[in-house]
Amino acid sequence: MTVLTEGNLQLTIGGAAKARKFDDASHRLNHCMKAVDFIIELRDRYLFVEFKDPQAPDVPAEKRDEFVQSFQSGELDETLKYKYRDSFLYEWAIGRADKPVHYLVLIAVDSLSDAYLTTRREALEQKLPLRGPEVGSVASPDSPGLRSVQHSHMEQALPPVPRGALEAVIDPEADSRAHPARLNPSRGPLRQPEPRVKRPAMTTNATNANATDGMGRTLGEAIAFLEAHYPDEVIRVTREVDPVFEVTGILAKLERQQRFPCVIFENVRGSSIPLVTNMHASFPRLAMAIGLPYDATPADFIHEYGRREANPLPPVVVDGGSAPCHEVVLTGDDVDVTRLPILQYHELDAGRYITLAFDVMKDPDTGIRNAGIYRLQLKGRNRFGIQISETAHGHYILKKNQAKGRPTQMAAVIGGHPAMNIGNLSFTSIDTDEFSITGAMLGKPVELVKCKTIDVEVPASSEIVLECEIHPTEVEEEAPFGEYPGTYGPQRINPVVYVKAMTMRKSPLYQSSFVGHADNLLLSGVTRNSYIYHTCRIASAGVKAVYVPPCGRSRYICYIQMDAVIDGDAKNAAMAAFAADPFLKFVVCVDADVDIGNDSDVMHAIATRVRADRDVFMVTHSRGSPLDPASYDPAGGSHLVTKVGVDATRKSDYPQEIRVPGTDDIDLAQYFGTRFK
Repeated sequence: MTVLTEGNLQLTIGGAAKARKFDDASHRLNHCMKAVDFIIELRDRYLFVEFKDPQAPDVPAEKRDEFVQSFQSGELDETLKYKYRDSFLYEWAIGRADKPVHYLVLIAVDSLSDAYLTTRREALEQKLPLRGPEVGSVASPDSPGLRSVQHSHMEQALPPVPRGALEAVIDPEADSRAHPARLNPSRGPLRQPEPRVKRPAMTTNATNANATDGMGRTLGEAIAFLEAHYPDEVIRVTREVDPVFEVTGILAKLERQQRFPCVIFENVRGSSIPLVTNMHASFPRLAMAIGLPYDATPADFIHEYGRREANPLPPVVVDGGSAPCHEVVLTGDDVDVTRLPILQYHELDAGRYITLAFDVMKDPDTGIRNAGIYRLQLKGRNRFGIQISETAHGHYILKKNQAKGRPTQMAAVIGGHPAMNIGNLSFTSIDTDEFSITGAMLGKPVELVKCKTIDVEVPASSEIVLECEIHPTEVEEEAPFGEYPGTYGPQRINPVVYVKAMTMRKSPLYQSSFVGHADNLLLSGVTRNSYIYHTCRIASAGVKAVYVPPCGRSRYICYIQMDAVIDGDAKNAAMAAFAADPFLKFVVCVDADVDIGNDSDVMHAIATRVRADRDVFMVTHSRGSPLDPASYDPAGGSHLVTKVGVDATRKSDYPQEIRVPGTDDIDLAQYFGTRFK
């Protein structure tokens, strides 16, 4: 017998549009809260729960049997469907909303592991108050204040969970409002919020260096934190999926519905390793990764990121004898990277790609480590093709080694805490060890261990490490590949990478980034703002805030909010932004009254405050991204682009704008009552 913890009962109405609805959801909730008799049994990953309102009649035996049979056959025509936290909840209500009701509930927890249930229970026991019956959180039978009633008919084993559960969530015809606060987070990347750029302070204690402790310091700990405290941020899929297009098809359909959960595929065909996807597709998850609250704003993130970036914590090298990333070591003929759940993402991709490995190299002249994301095309059991952008620091390291005819040693690190991924993407000089920034984001120095076969150090907490060498002369065709602009990068002649060793945890997690989509765009976008902001502040003290919006693929467009005190100030700020981030192509400077988190506000400023002949400037043949589809030669991979700066600030002879006096002091409730509340 397994019973439920005490806590607030919370059931969110959702499901198919054809589902019956009560007239008053709160009335229904109150009935559940009054239920004093209930039965719970956990078997084969699902719960059977029976609620009985004291005033409700008993459920006839034939009705109970009919319900169980309907669940077993997957035909639930007479049910209400709910999505409750991590589980699919099917409820049959006998009665009406305005009368006492007797409930039969089956909660399918097929996607939950024993480790999750244990983590969830421990988190509840340690941190959550006990205040009344709660559905969905499993706890010890010895928990105080719990009540249960056992019925003999509950002793029989219940049927397995229908395999179509996930399809019910991503069905495009389903009610997309089922979970607006979680599956479609208000701070999601494709519906970016309006940054409160005038907000002077963080919503958390920014001086606490250990602010990320709650979310842990490894990928596994971050997932456990989310499942315990924000369970709808994570979905586990246990049915087998194909790594070629099926995984990314599921993510694309979720994105089409404006849903961005972290999805863990536990059964990828051809691999025994679980696949973690979409971890960085939600702004709240990225904010929490660096110690901010769930409802933090982009302005909060920029300031907290900048504060941590300005206070780096150098990494420390520790003994690798007990390092998690060295629990399994494979070398020589045992190396087989095809064991990993490597995905093929888009229709015309040349093959399968690793898209979220931080490739760690050392500058041969200084010995300083450098970490960057470079796509790796699977070529064989121990071979990859690699694309390193001409703008990347890794490109300079590669060229130095090639000039001396020696291979470039590189460790491809897969599976890290979101804060580690954020820190490694920081905009720093080639003389900066990115792991010092990563330590600042985590709130603790990163512990590094030496690789087994190459002279490179990697985080001891990594899930998987591929110890590689980039051949100094061997090249072959690589790509096309669907890249972040939303277009295919052209086929190139690129270096060949050989894998000398694979090291990993005993139960590793493989992590992927869905390039060209929210998971990829948002992660790269949030890390750019801080460096651009500080660089622009050097050029002009009037700069108030900067924002790289999703509408520009989180790379190509930047808005600068400023007080342009003197003529030419805005153009100086724009040029500073171009210098800070070579990927930027359009920089728009606006006054402090323009909300740079709102594209419409910025376009209004361009439409009404710009005289193009003097307020717009162009810089041709500038260094940009070789993946830019609007470069001078996209088919040839040219990195040359034209950059455009726009001064959309008011000029000295700008006419006075219209306004209605007293608007801010009007309380509409005095005129319309509660109609607009």
